[in-house]
Amino acid sequence: MNKLSAYLALTCLLVFCSCQKTFKEDYQQLRLDATEYMLTGDGGSFELMVYYSSSWKATLRSEETDWVILSRTSASGQSYMRVTWDSAVDHSRSAFIDIDAGKGGRQTITLIQNAI
Repeated sequence: MNKLSAYLALTCLLVFCSCQKTFKEDYQQLRLDATEYMLTGDGGSFELMVYYSSSWKATLRSEETDWVILSRTSASGQSYMRVTWDSAVDHSRSAFIDIDAGKGGRQTITLIQNAI
């Protein structure tokens, strides 16, 4: 009976250990949740998560960039940045956020806002 108990205990331990996963990911390549966002005409904000294991920087491009604000333009490691925008009363507009992670790659996020 002791051998059977020891065998069952060892089997359970092996099954338990083999089923465990590590949830910490090492992002060697730049990854974003999305690369295009449709913004409401009356203004607002959202959080954009940047997945990368090292330093990255963000650059805002638009004909008029004063309507979009980034809470940060650089970070190291997996981080978020809040994107805030003003209302668009007269016309629709767009802006682009370039995320550069060096060897990890580069991606562009498109922001499109229709007028109210």
